[in-house]
Amino acid sequence: MDIKKYNTHIFNKTKFRAPDSFYWPGYMWLWNEKLSKEEITKQLDEMYNCGARSVWILPIPKDFRPVAMPKYMEPDYMTEEFKEIFIFAVEEIHKRGMQLWLSDEPGWPSGGINGKIARQNPSLIHKRIKCKEIEGKAGEKIKIPNNCITAYIVKNGTNIT
Repeated sequence: MDIKKYNTHIFNKTKFRAPDSFYWPGYMWLWNEKLSKEEITKQLDEMYNCGARSVWILPIPKDFRPVAMPKYMEPDYMTEEFKEIFIFAVEEIHKRGMQLWLSDEPGWPSGGINGKIARQNPSLIHKRIKCKEIEGKAGEKIKIPNNCITAYIVKNGTNIT
């Protein structure tokens, strides 16, 4: 068998020894202090000088888990000042040829901008569906609640309503 005809990628020792930043381990960079351009520059220089080539910014805003952990991040998450600092960090990361991995959300669940969407529009608050089984007796009438999505009456394993 001629293995060369199946090998479409040629091994490159130089790229193996000094891979593109995309292939480096990513370091989680927690933002939980007062953010400044000077401090971001200083920390990126330190990370770069220690060999880090890939970072993942994870902001820890004050309203994320307010009781469970101390938070000191300023400016507040997703304010205009925060966005300005974030853009500055992205530009500095790019200048160093580093890779940036984005977190779509501080904390979880994903997509709610740390609760801001629910606070602005309570109708979008996360809802759950619960299953509740009610066992009736022969001839008993069961009242179905108004907020019930679906109800089934089952007799001997067969739906009758």
